[in-house]
Amino acid sequence: MPVAVFRIEMANCWDDGAVFTLEGDGSRESRAALMDSLVPMARNPGTHWLILDCRGLESIGSHSLGAIILSHLLLKAKKGGVAWVRPTPFVKGLLRRTGVDRLMPVMETVDEARLWFRLNGPQRTPKGFAGSVLEGTPSLNPSE
Repeated sequence: MPVAVFRIEMANCWDDGAVFTLEGDGSRESRAALMDSLVPMARNPGTHWLILDCRGLESIGSHSLGAIILSHLLLKAKKGGVAWVRPTPFVKGLLRRTGVDRLMPVMETVDEARLWFRLNGPQRTPKGFAGSVLEGTPSLNPSE
């Protein structure tokens, strides 16, 4: 079975965040595409969250994962972050084995991730709030 070429596409964009669709093989030449797409969005002063719809992502390599973690850290400095949505079983297992699922939330739907960021985002995080709205997902609140 041939490996699908990696593709990243912005699916939706709002004032404070965006949804990207990731598809194919993220283990090879995908780091440059992620750095060119996600990092500039994360550096944008108005962007606080990015959602990665990964239902078509077959695999992801360490360099590509590093580009996503960099984006997450840039957003976390603004009390935001990156969320993974619908990862394939292989990618979900990789996120679990590497501990990335403890750094960034993994959700089942884009709407669930948007709601999570809305409730835990920079303007809506009550002082001292350290819990997560959705059970089993990490909080992006830096007071933890």
